[in-house]
Amino acid sequence: MSYQVLFSQKTNAKEAVEELKQQKQTNETALVLYFASPKHYELNSLASEMQSAFAPAIVIGSTSAGEILSGQMTHDSIVAMCFDKKQIGNVKVQLLENISKGGRIVKDAFKNFETHFNIKMREMSHEDYLGMLMIDGLSHKEEWLNDQIGNLTKVPFIGGSAADNGEFKETSLFYEGKVYKDTAILMIAKPEVSFKLLKSQGFNVTDKQLTPTKVDEETRRVIEFNNKPAKIAYAEALSISPEEVESAFSKYPLGLIFDEENPFVRSPRSLEGNDIVFFCQVKEGVPLQLLEAKCIVETTQKDLENVEKELGSISAIVNFNCILRAKQLEKENITDKYAELFKDTPTIGFNTYGESFIGHMNQTSTMLIMN
Repeated sequence: MSYQVLFSQKTNAKEAVEELKQQKQTNETALVLYFASPKHYELNSLASEMQSAFAPAIVIGSTSAGEILSGQMTHDSIVAMCFDKKQIGNVKVQLLENISKGGRIVKDAFKNFETHFNIKMREMSHEDYLGMLMIDGLSHKEEWLNDQIGNLTKVPFIGGSAADNGEFKETSLFYEGKVYKDTAILMIAKPEVSFKLLKSQGFNVTDKQLTPTKVDEETRRVIEFNNKPAKIAYAEALSISPEEVESAFSKYPLGLIFDEENPFVRSPRSLEGNDIVFFCQVKEGVPLQLLEAKCIVETTQKDLENVEKELGSISAIVNFNCILRAKQLEKENITDKYAELFKDTPTIGFNTYGESFIGHMNQTSTMLIMN
């Protein structure tokens, strides 16, 4: 049985879920993963309807800033993928509530994973087990969560931050028929098929350096770069006027450089006066390089071709794609070309407020790719 992609643009939650249910072709579903626009739907109704329609399968999801499915980049829709037991294998999900308070919630969740799989988290092989996470995209807790995970296991967790169509007002997760905020969902699976976790991005590292010299780390706000107002310093680095700064964000983010081929991207989100607010945490005194984005379509195509050579074939993709990549695709009028990369493969995904893969990053696509 191939992986099933479900899709609806009906604006009524009950009608949309009924359409998804009619598209489902198997009774062996173990996991339903879905991403939904928050624009039209009453979210409590949506979560309840999805649970009723697809239980006893595990049903989890998040709100989005644009949805992705095979051959399409859509808006104001619901996309879902059904995973059979023979594909996803043994799977366990944990809900982490009140993540703003921190504490032992990750350790407690991992104990439950260990009980379920009968193996210590540190002993799990990254070749046999995969981790997935979704998190409230306005929580500012992505770095903390990824750090906690990285300290406790070698299993890489891939995923994204829930979004709300670029409104930055309220992002939500769906779990067991209910809607949650200030929350993260962790999933571990031991698939019956081979898989690959992919981080896809493409940037040229410029020789322009911006060092955050005054930062409000709690709100991810940079007040000064190089001892100058952040907006002015960024404009000077690009040789543009301050009025052009915000329109340059998606093309010219910043990066924490350990490896020039794989910078940890720090993407500006918005201007507030002369301050620049970022999607990711920015540390005061840690130098950042100005980056220039390469063609997203070309870099993604190359990455997918490399994965296909490694796996032999690609049978399904879950794509956590940064909202800024989506904006750049629109700006360059190549959204359709990007979507075409996935037209022959069962694919779902969404545009996120941040991506996770061995850490929290931006302007990246992190993908779960199944053989």
